[in-house]
Amino acid sequence: MLKQLSESQAAKVREKFREHPLYEACWAAFTPRLAAMDGLVVEVEDVFCQTVYLIDDLITEERPSQTFVDRCWTELTIDVRRWKNDVSVRDRQSFVGTTFHVASAAFSLHWQCDYSFTLVALLQNTLERETKGIDKNEEIAIVRRLADCALALSEWFNDYADSDDLLSDEIDAIFNQTIVKKDRTKKKTTFKPSSSSFDYKCPQRSCNAKLTHFYQDLLKLKWIHSETKPDDFLDLFTNKQTTCRIKWMVSEAILVSLIKQLVDKAYLTVPTGQTWWGIVWSHFVDAKGRLFSERPNYHEPKKAHDNIAYFVEILAPSA
Repeated sequence: MLKQLSESQAAKVREKFREHPLYEACWAAFTPRLAAMDGLVVEVEDVFCQTVYLIDDLITEERPSQTFVDRCWTELTIDVRRWKNDVSVRDRQSFVGTTFHVASAAFSLHWQCDYSFTLVALLQNTLERETKGIDKNEEIAIVRRLADCALALSEWFNDYADSDDLLSDEIDAIFNQTIVKKDRTKKKTTFKPSSSSFDYKCPQRSCNAKLTHFYQDLLKLKWIHSETKPDDFLDLFTNKQTTCRIKWMVSEAILVSLIKQLVDKAYLTVPTGQTWWGIVWSHFVDAKGRLFSERPNYHEPKKAHDNIAYFVEILAPSA
């Protein structure tokens, strides 16, 4: 783990990373806690660097376990005591807890649900046990502040987790550190096809009519292939087990925007243990029959904005 930063080191970190989504998340989570510190003098840059090392340790660990995560907490707590021997328990909990909260927020946004659930559960187990003296309202406030950073943090972390780069290497380079590295090869995650489907939340009396209207208008706009069978299409939205593949004729960005809006509005729900993109990836292919990427393309399809809004309105349960 990195030692506490000097003023000049903190300035270098701030200059390089102040617009980085992870730095902004650390700032949002930790700044309100600074006023309550009663002895430990640390900066947001210290939280950022320690969070980077925690995330990189978890990403590169072959099989993260509760023991491993608990050890990360213990090691960081020991480091903080080295910085200031008489630091209060609350200050240690606030500092170390913030790094765990930010790391947990990042992993919770990962597109691969099994990977995400595992890491978040391990981090939250340690947090719950080690921060019993902290006011729960304070903990809830941190989670809410991190939620405001979710979009930018998600876009960065999903790219970062699947890249070969390590942010800790950039921090090491700032200080020209020579460190003995363990094997820090990232363990890539991969999708497995799912037979699950979406569950359209609509009164039964109008459910089929709305889905049929949706299907027919997608055909008219040529967003789905002309040979798409209505039963196959409807099965994708009625919580059935299915192996069908729908050929999507327009851009991936349009598909992403359409389905994500329907999920965000809770018109479509996802079975436990699944992700909305996992279902899309399992059941849609592009115009040439190829699988889409394992991470959704969040590029906003401005030209299709009105059509997407129209389809969302069609499936509004109360409409």
